Amino acid sequence: ARLVRDGKSQEIANVVWAVATMGSEAKKLAGAVGGRKVAEKLARDGKPQEIANVMWAMATMGHDAEALAGLIGTDAVAERISRKGKPQEIANTLWALATLKHDARVFVGWVDRKEVVERVVRDGTPQARANTLWAMGKLKCECPNLVRAMVEGAADFVEEATVQEMANMAYALADLGYFERAFFEEVAKNAGRIASHGSEQAVANTLWAFAVAEFVARHEDAVRILWSHATAGSARGFSRIEWSILELTRLFAKSEDVELFVAASEQATLLHEG
Repeated sequence: ARLVRDGKSQEIANVVWAVATMGSEAKKLAGAVGGRKVAEKLARDGKPQEIANVMWAMATMGHDAEALAGLIGTDAVAERISRKGKPQEIANTLWALATLKHDARVFVGWVDRKEVVERVVRDGTPQARANTLWAMGKLKCECPNLVRAMVEGAADFVEEATVQEMANMAYALADLGYFERAFFEEVAKNAGRIASHGSEQAVANTLWAFAVAEFVARHEDAVRILWSHATAGSARGFSRIEWSILELTRLFAKSEDVELFVAASEQATLLHEG
């Protein structure tokens, strides 16, 4: 309690980040850090990294951090984080806001400014870029400048990204309603890689994205590779959430393309339920 009350922003951020990283809920600590006075101290004195680390930690521990999230939603703090923060810090802040379902329209408005977008795309790791767009999708916030810049660099992104980052980006674009052909073409070229090395979540999310974007027919071979993997003997590995995503994929697919899914899906359902 004394550390939270008297500590500097960096000290508070370091402690709460370490506790969250260890997997502890630490409700008492989270409650103290989530107070208005500490939030004001962080918003006033904290560096973008410190604010991002606190928000990430609070979201990881399941604490809503309402006071700090509200201050991030002011122009002064949002501008400081977006202009001075590193791409990973921006991504972590957005991830936390999305995870905790806070209103992030002001912050997103600053992040989607041309100069910030250029820095995120130029300097951000594939993980930071994918997480940023994933958060935008969850927040249901328009970010046309960010989407345009990321799609223009689709080939480079796919070459550098892990299969999970690729799947997250595809899911986010589809979720936001940006059905960018160039990006999905790059992902389709890597269908075998996603099927071989991706998690069940990555496979399910990629299939869902292709169906929502109505690219099933255009990339039938890639979809067959992914669906064959999803409905193979490993189908038991899918969680019920991931299975629901696969079932939604069938509903989103155009009627003439449903034959790609039906027979294999029926077999996989038996495996899943058995």
